[in-house]
Amino acid sequence: MNKWCISIYMEIEILPNKDSINLKDFQKDAIYFDEHYDEYKNYTNKYVAIKGGKRVAIESDMESIVKRLEERNISPSSAFVGFISDEQVFQ
Repeated sequence: MNKWCISIYMEIEILPNKDSINLKDFQKDAIYFDEHYDEYKNYTNKYVAIKGGKRVAIESDMESIVKRLEERNISPSSAFVGFISDEQVFQ
């Protein structure tokens, strides 16, 4: 399992609106990405967006990820986005 992903648990109060981030869901998506990292090795040097435990976009640059999420009516700030590197980042 890839251990590059670092989680920080914070408990804060956010006023609800359509773009508010649920930090627990965001953390779950980060963990999902980490647990499924090996499944994305065919997507090296690409960004992968996860929302609700599902892969919702794969693109080669952040601008394209944001555009794809917006096309799917997903707030970019509410999706976890990870980068699949072909290099070992942490040892």
